[in-house]
Amino acid sequence: MEGVEFKVSLKATKQFVPFEDRRYPQPLQQRIQQGEQFRRSGEELTRTLKNIEEEFTKEGNAHTASPDCETCVAKRKRIWQAYSSYYLGVEPGRWDADLPEYRKKITEMFAAPEKYNLEDIDTRSKAELREHLRKDLCATDPDIDSKCSHTYKMFRSQLAKKFAKNVPTEDILKWAAAFEQSAPEPLRSKETSRFLDLLHAANTPQDKAQAYRQYYCSPSTDETAQQKNMKGKYRNLFDSNTSPESVVAAWKAEALQLQLEHTTKLTEQLRALKLAQSAQERKQAAKQAVENQKLHNAVEKRTARCSMQECGSEVDLDAEDGVLECALCDWLASKPGVKGEKREHAYYCCETHVEDDFGDHDLYEHACSMDLNCIYDGRRTEADTRDGGICQDCLKTGFLSYFCSKECWDTNMSLHRDEFHHGRNIDNQSKELEMFEVVPGLIISPTSPLEAW
Repeated sequence: MEGVEFKVSLKATKQFVPFEDRRYPQPLQQRIQQGEQFRRSGEELTRTLKNIEEEFTKEGNAHTASPDCETCVAKRKRIWQAYSSYYLGVEPGRWDADLPEYRKKITEMFAAPEKYNLEDIDTRSKAELREHLRKDLCATDPDIDSKCSHTYKMFRSQLAKKFAKNVPTEDILKWAAAFEQSAPEPLRSKETSRFLDLLHAANTPQDKAQAYRQYYCSPSTDETAQQKNMKGKYRNLFDSNTSPESVVAAWKAEALQLQLEHTTKLTEQLRALKLAQSAQERKQAAKQAVENQKLHNAVEKRTARCSMQECGSEVDLDAEDGVLECALCDWLASKPGVKGEKREHAYYCCETHVEDDFGDHDLYEHACSMDLNCIYDGRRTEADTRDGGICQDCLKTGFLSYFCSKECWDTNMSLHRDEFHHGRNIDNQSKELEMFEVVPGLIISPTSPLEAW
């Protein structure tokens, strides 16, 4: 920058260490948004610097004194602020939006003009941007690899070599664009390539909107009525003054919401089917139980309180149509324990209380022995729980150490032995869990939510 000088050492920029990774490769739309924002920021910086130069060279503000005069100092300050806004802007879609440590470093550099000059800052920023582009362009992409693996792997390999050989970043990007155009196998679909060509050729906001509309809203022969309506709705938005990036973001958000609603509806239907199936199986099992009951004379009626805390109703354990109980509690109760220890069953008076109490019961009664060290950290699902088991070494001495899954056991076995076996004279012999299985004689639907118990 002409007329702006800061006496600074470049030692701090010689050793470049990139900051934390983000998820690579990035989606096409995200790359486009970053490129558009980067271009707009550069144009805004150019306009700002031009305005500053015109303001300080117009009549009445011409430079007439030493470089350290009040006018020159004010001009340098304005230029410094302009570059600060350029490097540390907060506009949506910036390439460095997910790199807080890098932005923190640039902020520190701008806060110390006596130590860093604009060349230092620009060098640091370009190095981080280059690393960001390298990780993005050289990352694997399963979707593309599966369609044209040889061509794309060759493309990625050559890119990596160019980055390693310190080929200028602009030259690498130009080479990548040319390679995509001349590759024997297309790296992208014809529609995507056409979309990118139109974006590059767009000179006005209307041209850009037209490119987006053609790419996202073109009709297809197999689209549903809902998809057709969505395209019509967002085609109108593309034709308005709304930025195309905002339209795509809104479209994506609505699609995700619709997908969530559809998934929720299917989940509810599946749950109803599972409950119906469970009831039918219990009914069939009850018939057999009636026959067995006839073989017993004057058997004392056995009851237990419903495990739903707010209920307290008695559950007939000898009911002809069977009894609802937690299968995992039943299994754990069948294991030998320390002398005098009584392991509790969990019975329920109705299916509603099973559903209402399932979350709390599973959370507090079947918590993983590893507590905060559990690899799921409280985020288990019904599907996860069915893979639980107990430590066989602890079981031999009468202790029950329950693990939510084999994966958690494999991860935390050594820690469990150090924290629990040590001091209790428990031998470290078995490396396998005794996995949960339904106690013989307990009738339960294989698709019922009770299976997770």
